[in-house]
Amino acid sequence: MGVGVQFDAAFGEGDYLKAARASNDDPIPRPLSLYVHVPFCTSPCFYCGCTRIITRDRAAGTRYLSRLRREIELQARLFDRDRSMDQLHFGGGTPTFLNDAELADLMRFIGHSFSLRDDALREYSIEVDPRTVDDARLAAIAGLGFNRISLGVQDFDPDVQKAVNREQPEEKVLAVMAARACAA
Repeated sequence: MGVGVQFDAAFGEGDYLKAARASNDDPIPRPLSLYVHVPFCTSPCFYCGCTRIITRDRAAGTRYLSRLRREIELQARLFDRDRSMDQLHFGGGTPTFLNDAELADLMRFIGHSFSLRDDALREYSIEVDPRTVDDARLAAIAGLGFNRISLGVQDFDPDVQKAVNREQPEEKVLAVMAARACAA
């Protein structure tokens, strides 16, 4: 059975396990990519089609992380350690719903489970709500190895922002971009 880019109900858990393990048999180890979904947001953005949980309960993130670590552990067992993690993306929701210590712990756990790159060829990105980060937070994110951010800007028109429930002044977004450029 060929593996395409579309989900198919006929492709079950056994097929996945077989394909994952078989991918280790290539003569030249293929790099890995990992997407980590952090589903929490403190308010809904009406344009978002992602799976998300609207909450201000920060303990929800802590509970989620314990389950996420278990999933990472299960997935890591399927792949040889000689395969580098070239691409890593934290999306959501809003991954910066997690605090700096939680993000650092999660990155350490991923690094323990997979072979993370630490050179300029890595593509490690994180979705960031520009309304919730400052220079110190951006520096902490960069210090974890993230070298790309996604800001979720839909429009700078205040009326559009109000309509989609994502009011973020253009000046704030530009300040985040400038701070990130300085950290790079």
